Amino acid sequence: MRVIVVILSYNGSKWIRRCLSSLQAATAPSPAVLVVDNHSSDDTAQIIRAEFPQVALIEAERNLGFAAGVNLGIQHALKQGGDFVFLLNQDTHIHPDCVRHLTAIAQEAGPMGIFSCMELNYEGSAIDECTRAKITEHLPELVNDLWFQRPKTSYRIKVAYGNAILIHRRVFERIGLFDELFFMYVEDMDFSYRASRAGIPIWLVPEAIVYHQSTSSKERGHRDSFSANLNRRGWLALNLKDPACPLWRGTVRAMRHLGYRCLLNVVFLRWMSVRHCLGDMWWLTQRLASIRASRQREAELSKSALGVDRALVIKAAGDEA
Repeated sequence: MRVIVVILSYNGSKWIRRCLSSLQAATAPSPAVLVVDNHSSDDTAQIIRAEFPQVALIEAERNLGFAAGVNLGIQHALKQGGDFVFLLNQDTHIHPDCVRHLTAIAQEAGPMGIFSCMELNYEGSAIDECTRAKITEHLPELVNDLWFQRPKTSYRIKVAYGNAILIHRRVFERIGLFDELFFMYVEDMDFSYRASRAGIPIWLVPEAIVYHQSTSSKERGHRDSFSANLNRRGWLALNLKDPACPLWRGTVRAMRHLGYRCLLNVVFLRWMSVRHCLGDMWWLTQRLASIRASRQREAELSKSALGVDRALVIKAAGDEA
């Protein structure tokens, strides 16, 4: 199996050395590495060219955002014949056996799947704060197994978060790439939801360890307004992409909710929140066409995949006959 690591970098000079060095030290199978630099204003690209000449580097002419930037790397990796694409954040470093454990589980799991790593904090002293919260809420079985020191090699999960995930190339062929409707944030949730709707299994591999420089709760509470707006609007778009709910109904519901919040904030004189609500309403009116196009793309890919699956079943029946 050919594994190609895709890293999206943006002003990551303080992390990129350790990230790439950890990949160099990985045990077999040794992955190829591709970095897409999202028009960094620091010396990230220069560090890669000077110190890691074996790493393929694509330099974007502008900041494409996460989804579009990582898609550029994924497309290149698939053209290079990668069987798996390992998406890795720039502010991570991996355990030497991480890729080996991921590929071993991938071989056992079948012809297609998404495989998520166990994230520890950057120093490796504890489970990453965000990961711990997600496991506690969504995977109590793992919490119990860790307590009694008997973890399984893999667990089925609903969402693979985008800091470190291994994705089979057939997943992209089935559901497409990351949705560029999302500039940053929530795109991994959207990708996981689309995969789940297509019947693609998602796994957590506890022995595949990644160390992540996570943002603390206090720091997340004081994010700049740009990031907060992207995150809030990303969730709004994600809800409207749900194929189980007609777009018009979801839009009416979202507008009604935003309008109610706006009036409530006026009553309590929360003018910044009023501004956020009005901005979200305006953003939604501008993005409706893009959201509709995303829903149509998913529907078309689903129909195409269903046709392929039926053809394979018919072929298998003919071979047996």
